[in-house]
Amino acid sequence: MWVGGAESLSWRFNIPIPAGTPALTSRQMKEAEMKATAEFLDEGVELAAAVKASLTTPEGKSPTFKVFKEYVNTDQETVAKIQDLRSRVESYSKEYPMPGFDKH
Repeated sequence: MWVGGAESLSWRFNIPIPAGTPALTSRQMKEAEMKATAEFLDEGVELAAAVKASLTTPEGKSPTFKVFKEYVNTDQETVAKIQDLRSRVESYSKEYPMPGFDKH
């Protein structure tokens, strides 16, 4: 599965995120879990796209990465959304440990 493309968040070019079947099936994930993984990725991309849109100037100029990063680290609403997503991803992924990393 590839997440990215024409609608992905990118300042200069598109960067696909490889989340291939082998990486998921080696953790015993099936189709439903792959869909949930894609939904987590989509939620993260949508959050980043919303932040980018809010920082884009009326003339259509996108924010620099420095401005974007500063915003996502200081805007309390965005920080809360990121923390919530991270918490849900970490909780979900604990059910599917990475083979060979017992302490991971």
